[in-house]
Amino acid sequence: MGELILCNQPLAGVPYYMEQGMVNLYSIEELCWFIVNHAEDLDESFLSAELLGWLEKELHMGDTVRRIREGMREHADPAELMEILLDSNGFCTEQEKKEVKAAVCDISDKSEQERLKIRGDRKVKSHHYHEAIRIYLQLLHSEDAKTMRADMTGNIWNNMGVAYTGLFQYREAARCFGKAYQYNNDPKCLRELEDANHMAMKEQTITEIQRENSENLCRNLDAVYRQRQTGNEKEADRMLEKQIREWRHSYERNEK
Repeated sequence: MGELILCNQPLAGVPYYMEQGMVNLYSIEELCWFIVNHAEDLDESFLSAELLGWLEKELHMGDTVRRIREGMREHADPAELMEILLDSNGFCTEQEKKEVKAAVCDISDKSEQERLKIRGDRKVKSHHYHEAIRIYLQLLHSEDAKTMRADMTGNIWNNMGVAYTGLFQYREAARCFGKAYQYNNDPKCLRELEDANHMAMKEQTITEIQRENSENLCRNLDAVYRQRQTGNEKEADRMLEKQIREWRHSYERNEK
């Protein structure tokens, strides 16, 4: 796992394989470490029969497992069940427990689409950009994507643009911000698109596609940037929206 974890309880003779993180766990402290660092991936299925059986057999935590099972029979919230597990030892701080509980509560009553988006958003917040992009692409390519609300689709494209910006892939980020604006018409996406394009023009070499229309595109975006710098926000937005329409037409033509 890449970190040194002090274990005060006996280690398991047989490890528990945590599929979400593809890691073997040998102690309750390691399990709590995993929960704290992967709270956005947890739902009611986390406390599976297999995990509870391992806790009972390998770590001899029968009392804790009994309380969790009683909570399940009484249909307790997943966050409350997770709290029972975290309270069984002194590994987590009170703040960490609150954060885990809040994370589990956030996704417990959400649809699968909403859960995935929340996980992706938290990956962006924690700077795990590659994982966030993978989750967003999974959402956009799912069978349910066509029924997704336009504002949610736009927000996914926008947040994926933020992730690409964090990876310094400004050209791809600009494309995502442009797609986001198509769905949510949020002026913030236009400004993010402008900034990403400005950075791309400064830091990336010109590709074949750029060579076809880079002169016109650079000139238009530089003009927008100058308008913004001089405080003429309204004119800058108008010019940028015109460029987006032209870019969208070109993009759709190329895709066909």
